[in-house]
Amino acid sequence: MNVPLDKVVMTQPYVEKDGLVTYLRKHDRGEPLTVHVREMDGKYYVLDGHHNSVVADLVGDNTIEAIVHEHKMDYDPRVQGAYLVSVRWGQVENASMQFGTVPEFRAQQSPWMRNEVMARSCLNVPAPQERTYDRAAA
Repeated sequence: MNVPLDKVVMTQPYVEKDGLVTYLRKHDRGEPLTVHVREMDGKYYVLDGHHNSVVADLVGDNTIEAIVHEHKMDYDPRVQGAYLVSVRWGQVENASMQFGTVPEFRAQQSPWMRNEVMARSCLNVPAPQERTYDRAAA
């Protein structure tokens, strides 16, 4: 299910640069970015996939592929750790702590994270090259 990034709510206060590099390269290889979420009151709270969410927004996507979990224990066990961290930060259980939607979250971060060109430069991840047809090689 594709969900709009402006309805995806971050449940942790930060993302790490190494994670952004990993998922930006994943995106550049054409691999899908997905997020595990729990829907509450029309918003989708991230259980796992914070880096994927930020990268999708950073490269200009409006939506992200989401796996929506109805109950906190109905997801893959590898996601459980991320869920427990989200609960510790207070977001998923009672929505008392807000880190904002993905676009709001990214806008609150360091200036280098506010657009793709600056982020790629800071993270040392060049934009993928366009493939061109080489007539001489044909």
